[in-house]
Amino acid sequence: MFTRKKLENKQVWVYMISLLMATVFGFLMPGYAESLGAFISIIIALLMYSMFS
Repeated sequence: MFTRKKLENKQVWVYMISLLMATVFGFLMPGYAESLGAFISIIIALLMYSMFS
C-alpha cells in the first residue's frame, strides 16, 4: 500500500507513467478517449486538491 510519503517520493514517475498511458490510450481508442474529455476538469481538480492539501 502506498503511503503519502512514498507517493511523494515517486511523484514524478507516477505522473510520467500516467501521461504515457493516457497518450497511448488516446491514440489507440480516439473515439472513446474523446468522450472522456468531459472528465478532464474534474480530474485536474482532484489532482490539484491532492497536491495542495
